[in-house]
Amino acid sequence: MRKKFVKNKKGITLIEVVISAAILSIIIVPISMMINTSVKTNKNSESKQQATVIAQKLIEDLKVKNKPVGESIRLLDGSITLNKMVVPDTGHDIGYKATNLDVGQGFIADMSFQRRETYKGNTAGTLSDSDFDVIIDMIDSSSFKLTSKGIDGTPYEQYSYTLANSLYIKEVSDTIIELYDYKKINEKNLIVSLQNKAGKTGKVKIVYETGMVSSDIRVSSYNTTDSDASKALTVYCYKNNSETVSNTVSNIGGYVNIYDNLKVINVPTSDTRGIYDVTVTLYKMDNGTKKKVYDVKSSVNLMN
Repeated sequence: MRKKFVKNKKGITLIEVVISAAILSIIIVPISMMINTSVKTNKNSESKQQATVIAQKLIEDLKVKNKPVGESIRLLDGSITLNKMVVPDTGHDIGYKATNLDVGQGFIADMSFQRRETYKGNTAGTLSDSDFDVIIDMIDSSSFKLTSKGIDGTPYEQYSYTLANSLYIKEVSDTIIELYDYKKINEKNLIVSLQNKAGKTGKVKIVYETGMVSSDIRVSSYNTTDSDASKALTVYCYKNNSETVSNTVSNIGGYVNIYDNLKVINVPTSDTRGIYDVTVTLYKMDNGTKKKVYDVKSSVNLMN
């Protein structure tokens, strides 16, 4: 009779199962966390990329498609309206703002569009006539006398001119300041080109004669960049004796600082031209809370 031999097979013990599970958990948990972090990072990166594109488009639209309408400013297509701010941020005299705008792809946006304040209120320091590139002696609202030098060095002493409209001062470059008889942007006649002897910080002095009661002075500077306020054109307005002058001063482009010691000044808030600081902040909702994804700041030269 044949004997049957049965091979003794040993099973997996409980201890081996526990050890295997522990090792597996040690491996799986970090991998799982790494995968979750990677997915979250990729999602945040994608979200930020989308937000960047949307924010840049909003700014570009505001630069080329804005249209001031009464107490608001809006895109020409009417898709976004920013309402006038009662109190703009410090350093701005006009401001428009909108919050919680639905801008698509699950984003909401807060936007502000604020004009840089250029009027300084009081004359800064004491300057002598030799500190100025140009001295304009306003005889009345339509005529002035000029003391300066032409771009070829020819002196303009008591040069007289009668304005058909208003006076427009333009800093063309580091070395040239131009005066125009101004009506509007595309309607102005060159009066004279003058030396900017002060270099990158042009200084113009405007003096009002006795009996002068009104003036329309428009100031523009085009040799500056948005990142370099140190190159601003500066206009100083002085009253003569104890005269009261109703004075209108507008900055219609570039960095311009305006100082005066006049008793009365009208800063025309109805004139929306100037340099505007634009801020766009994009959010996504996270459990009912606005979570900031991206923000960007830029500037717009509004000429209309």
